[in-house]
Amino acid sequence: MSLTLLFSLCQCLNNKCVSPFHTPSPIKGYKLKFAQVLISEGEYAPKLTLGNIIERGHWSCDQDNAVSPNMFISNFNNYRRFKRITEPQIVDFSPNCNAEELTADGQFQQKKLGEEYFEYLFKNGLFTDYPKPSEIFVRSAAEQRNIRSAQAFIHGFVPPGTQNTSLTLMTDEEGSGRSLLKPSIQTCKEITNDDDIIKEYWPSISPIASKYGIEQTYENMIDIARWVISYSCSGRKLPFSVTQEIQDACHKIINKHTYGRFSKKPELFASYLMREFIRIPSNITGIEYKFSLFSGSEESVASIHQLLAGSDANVTMTEHYANHLLMEIWTKGKTEYVRFAYNGQVIKLKEMKGKDIVKLSDFKKSEYKNVHDYCKDLP
Repeated sequence: MSLTLLFSLCQCLNNKCVSPFHTPSPIKGYKLKFAQVLISEGEYAPKLTLGNIIERGHWSCDQDNAVSPNMFISNFNNYRRFKRITEPQIVDFSPNCNAEELTADGQFQQKKLGEEYFEYLFKNGLFTDYPKPSEIFVRSAAEQRNIRSAQAFIHGFVPPGTQNTSLTLMTDEEGSGRSLLKPSIQTCKEITNDDDIIKEYWPSISPIASKYGIEQTYENMIDIARWVISYSCSGRKLPFSVTQEIQDACHKIINKHTYGRFSKKPELFASYLMREFIRIPSNITGIEYKFSLFSGSEESVASIHQLLAGSDANVTMTEHYANHLLMEIWTKGKTEYVRFAYNGQVIKLKEMKGKDIVKLSDFKKSEYKNVHDYCKDLP
């Protein structure tokens, strides 16, 4: 391993806001049949481009050893790669990051997570050999940071075995404003923002808003909070002096925006995602996959976690990058059982009397089926 790669790997794992790369303990006496993982993005550049280019600091998104670079290929049978770069004079963050682009560190985080999951699934017998492309389903939100997070995870999970290895990655419609894997007011008309959050926390971030002339809106509040978190989590210097009190408020804003808001009606916010979670292993597609990956956001992971765990999920959220939620199907005899884990910790299912492994048929008939009552205009 080169010194540059080793340094980058150390940096990405030292980010204090990255989720732990843990997997749960296996279930003795059961056989693992299927697994799927929902991930949030690795570290990415902020959406807000505040201050001048020098003040914004150094953000690397596409270095030579990047795990998931801006690379495209030509016709499969005539292998040629095209590397896309942004004109350095107009890039949002020096030397080569645009707003909300997955950083090189974020790519390494996802690759490491993919490696951890393959080791876990291989040890527990889901795979006994190099996985076939037909055994893997990959679905991503349309944003590039989500697509490249998925690519980086798969690079760790299934390193390219031969030249021209091809995997299919399904995405939402790019530019549509509707990333179905991310619960938002754009994807489901029943979803609303919580105006109480802005009333409570806007005063805490108003010094930043005043300095940069940012209007008081719910969306701007979330963007400011994530701007602060992007810098503080990675140890970068903020262009504007921000107190620890403001930093703490920003973490609370994101926690309220996700877990706090979702707790009021979890079936609504998790509706589409949970339906997809059940659809793939139920073989509705006609293809029997062994593993599937969903690449979404903090909101995506939090919505499913909140739905499954109830009040047990209402914790102060400190991990903002590479969160992961695992669904497994285990068999004992001819009976299928389902288990979930959040960042490696097995989830006690609120609607199943706190059990952490239940019959899949019972899970489908439980109160969790209420996700079908919301967002009916979605597939």
